[in-house]
Amino acid sequence: MGLDVSHKRRKLNNDFTNDAGNDHYFSRKPKFERLSDVNGASAPLREKKSFPPRAAPLRSEDDPLDPDIFKLQADELLAEIKPQVESSLERARSSLSRVKDVIQHIPAHGPLPASKAEDLIREQAAIRIPFLKPRLDTEVKYQVQYVKPARIDIFETVATRTMLVQNNEPTIDMVLTMPSHIFQDKDFLNYRYFHKRAFYIASVAISLTKAFQNSVAINFAWQDGNVLQPIIVLSQLDGSHADRLDLCGYRLRIVTATPFEIFSLKKTLPWYNCLRPSKVLGINEELKPTPFYNCTIRAETSVHFYSNFIYQTSQRVAGFQDALILFAVWLRQRGFSSDASSGGFGVFESSLILAILLHKGGSKGLPALQASYSRHQLFKALISFIKTRDLQKFPLLLDCDLQTNNSRALLNAPMFLDGKRGLNVLFKMNIWSYQRLRHEASATWAQFNDASFDPFRDCFITKISDPILRYDYLLRLVIPASVFDSADILDSKGCIVDFLEKTYPILEKALGDRVRLINLAIQPRISWSLQETLPADDVVPFDVQLVANPETVNRAVDRGPPAENEKASHQFRQFWGEKAELRRFKDGSIVESTVWSTEGRGDSIIMQIIRHALSRHLGSELVDAIKVQDDRLEDLLPNKEITQYKGSQHRVGEIFRLLKQYVNELDGLPLHIRQLSLASAELRLGSEHQAAQGKKTSGANPTAVTLQFESSAKWPDDPDAIKRTKIALLLKLGELLEHKQSGVHTRLGLEDEMQQLPNTAFLDLTLSDHTFRLRIYHDRELTLLERQLTSVDSTSSIKEASAHTISLYKATYTNAPAHAEVIRSLCTSHPLLAPTILLLKRWFSRHLLLPHFDDEVIELIAASPFTQPLPYEAPASLRTGFLRIISRLARWNWRTEPLLINLIDTLTRADRDAIQTRLDAWRSIDPTMNRMVLIVGTPLDRGGTAWTERRPKRVVAARLIALAKATLSAAVSEGNNLNEKPLFATSLRGYDFLIHIDRRTESQSSVRERWTRDGSQLDHLAKTSFKWSVVDDYVRELERLFGNNVLFMHDGLERSILAGLWNPAAGARTIKSSPAYSTMPYELEEVGDGRCSRVTINKVALLHEMARLGGDIVSKIEILRPLVA
Repeated sequence: MGLDVSHKRRKLNNDFTNDAGNDHYFSRKPKFERLSDVNGASAPLREKKSFPPRAAPLRSEDDPLDPDIFKLQADELLAEIKPQVESSLERARSSLSRVKDVIQHIPAHGPLPASKAEDLIREQAAIRIPFLKPRLDTEVKYQVQYVKPARIDIFETVATRTMLVQNNEPTIDMVLTMPSHIFQDKDFLNYRYFHKRAFYIASVAISLTKAFQNSVAINFAWQDGNVLQPIIVLSQLDGSHADRLDLCGYRLRIVTATPFEIFSLKKTLPWYNCLRPSKVLGINEELKPTPFYNCTIRAETSVHFYSNFIYQTSQRVAGFQDALILFAVWLRQRGFSSDASSGGFGVFESSLILAILLHKGGSKGLPALQASYSRHQLFKALISFIKTRDLQKFPLLLDCDLQTNNSRALLNAPMFLDGKRGLNVLFKMNIWSYQRLRHEASATWAQFNDASFDPFRDCFITKISDPILRYDYLLRLVIPASVFDSADILDSKGCIVDFLEKTYPILEKALGDRVRLINLAIQPRISWSLQETLPADDVVPFDVQLVANPETVNRAVDRGPPAENEKASHQFRQFWGEKAELRRFKDGSIVESTVWSTEGRGDSIIMQIIRHALSRHLGSELVDAIKVQDDRLEDLLPNKEITQYKGSQHRVGEIFRLLKQYVNELDGLPLHIRQLSLASAELRLGSEHQAAQGKKTSGANPTAVTLQFESSAKWPDDPDAIKRTKIALLLKLGELLEHKQSGVHTRLGLEDEMQQLPNTAFLDLTLSDHTFRLRIYHDRELTLLERQLTSVDSTSSIKEASAHTISLYKATYTNAPAHAEVIRSLCTSHPLLAPTILLLKRWFSRHLLLPHFDDEVIELIAASPFTQPLPYEAPASLRTGFLRIISRLARWNWRTEPLLINLIDTLTRADRDAIQTRLDAWRSIDPTMNRMVLIVGTPLDRGGTAWTERRPKRVVAARLIALAKATLSAAVSEGNNLNEKPLFATSLRGYDFLIHIDRRTESQSSVRERWTRDGSQLDHLAKTSFKWSVVDDYVRELERLFGNNVLFMHDGLERSILAGLWNPAAGARTIKSSPAYSTMPYELEEVGDGRCSRVTINKVALLHEMARLGGDIVSKIEILRPLVA
């Protein structure tokens, strides 16, 4: 069908009524032809009795006392995409009337032999008739002719009256009803109808070209990608013309229709054959059904009935039109349309199915849906029907019962058959496109059933049809030329679709449960000039797009049938050929199997399977041309071994268990040890440093360990005394360990020494060439800080310091261990999570963002596509996981929305509302976002501030989202030709200056050499395994001294460049007491009798101070922008 008619056929004016006695057509409402009350759920054709699943029941009415956020959002969306367009339609009507007048005054010509028709048309206007392939048989004596259309109707699509534009232009269809007397009873056979139709279309094109050749572009095109239905398309040309045909931005399609009774309904039902071969059939040969060909003919005869039927349904059911608009948005965001290359399921098909289900399709001949449903319920009911009813296994046959042997072959295709019109509404859909539709419907329904999830954005706003984001594996193949040379004349779908229908079952059987969805995509069929012949099928590429199952995609051995089952074993060997082998497994079973290679950097397992299966069954010519979208992101990881997704325990865990044993065996401590927990990134399998060193753990940063002693009255009740007690306990612990274990070296250190309240003592303990940093946690200390925060005697500065310390304590001693355990568990259950975390950190690093974010924030962001994958599935490739993270960041409005991430537990609706309220409160308290910029809420941190308090800064957050949008745009635009390396390249032109670091002076050995040359004794350095970074110390010092005036950006890993941005707020100001930085006069202004001087930062002096502070570390400072005050 594919006219994308929505619900209404409009009359332009009285002139559009036809002269052939059809004035009544627009003078009153179309007569409604009611479908007969027959049970639509006919029994499936199976020996074993089975029944299709039923859709979930819906309430018949909205509950006004229970407002649904989804309903409110959908209503707002409908208001936005339904603007008033009557003015543009009114202007277009005059142009449409002119087109109609031209068509009505085309003189009749013919009948003439079909063999001479092409020469006649070419002589008149050099137009080539879009005759189908195979061409006309000159031995067949039949004639073609043109006669004025019996009717001319205007059909407006849903997109005509909304903002739903899929092809850059809204479309209006002008339907020409061809008179029945120009056809013969048997013209439905062997393309005769379509050849006569092609001549009719060409005759119209001649007159339109003569009338409007300078004001509109006139081309041939396929109607919704159907190769049997060439149509005329008129589109607006730029420029002005005195006699310009103004289509007001619409695209006009000239399509055809015929009276319903023109051909025998029985002979054109889907299970009959209408394409008779010229050769003589053998004894055992049967004519195969031609369902696509037959349904195309039935679609041409049913245009007017379905238009009236949909219109009447829209008048009877109040929410019908709005439900269709919502469903049209849903389809568009998933790449579906009535075009066969886009799934073959669009607005027309959905409107027809919904209208039929409102009249019948239920049990005992009753309607499947109630007319009292609201628009939201109708939308959800249609989603539920698509998800629940598998029309491939359980075809829905209305007013029809299959009685022929050929009917079983139709079960391989989805069927929603209107028997009274003989049309399968889904005839343009292939098996893969139908499975993709059901796959998307299932994902949407899962969102509806998730109480903690807001489905609106991903249902209607997010575009999820981009293949680079949707599919885990992308392959491009080229159909061999031999396919077109040996094309079967009876294939009415075309050689391309026929070849894809042979490819799909091979891939489906070969990949099995390794994939959840297989989609085959071809480029849309383009329009062509009137003077050109039909586009030739030359080199035709097609894409194989796979949604993989991450649990089975890398399985090395596939088990087949047991050896005792000779028939199944024979079929297994026939399919796999030399790859099949008989194996005995540990459980004692002897079965057929296939083994795939897991070594080296060659093809992945899934690519090995595809190459072998296609080469064996379709020829090596197809396999040789495969172009794979490789997952080259693995090359950017610091340790490629982690991409094997094994998730094994690292050596640090073994050393830590040894440390726990040593500590638990100690005697002499005044308090017993309650718990020793690891809270560092090494446990989370997402540490950049750990991955960079592989199996070696020496050279890493110290691993954070939290030590908790038993509760006791021996603990003091004063914060300062508690800190000193911690120091004493750490000293005693280090002394005992060094005395008892010869391989243990300890060193006491201080942190946050410039602050009074935070914990200031730690113990670095080196064991087996790995260093742990022990901190003591005492819960009483947190209670004292909270009491100090709420005390009326505390000053504002003390309260602010207490609040900061409380936040630091919770992050260090409560959130960090819990976060580490959860991320570790997720990395074990999702093997791709660990490399995805590393890759995301590498992206942050390359764009100079890494030092401004805690590792925990990046890990939480990386976990989101695995823990809450909807509307997708959990990613099964590194590229998919990374790009989905970037896509989510690009859509994040961080100023008004928190980032909500489910982990092992999920956030409830109340949690989500509470976090949103907290963000609103922060924006009200701190509108300039000086303290709190981002809110990242998780089940472990329902406040959302554990890892984002005081950083990043607002400019860094804005840059993060801007870079995410740029990265996503580049990835989507490249598609299958994506080169991942430019996604990790950042531009330095936006910064004010660059500090270049001399990498030769950065190593620990060079620093030690310089210090020991000066006579310093650094024996303790030999006892510690971790490396410190001089550059890190340099950056920290720069931020401490100049952080109020300069924002420093660096990669955090290679540290070869420090980029700086001057703070625009640190401009001219009135001079006060001596500032902490160099200043210079800005301007003088009169204030009364005196003169008040204003100063600004001395950028040149500050740059000199930065260079002096860095010494040999700084090779040069490059100024990118003028140093203007």
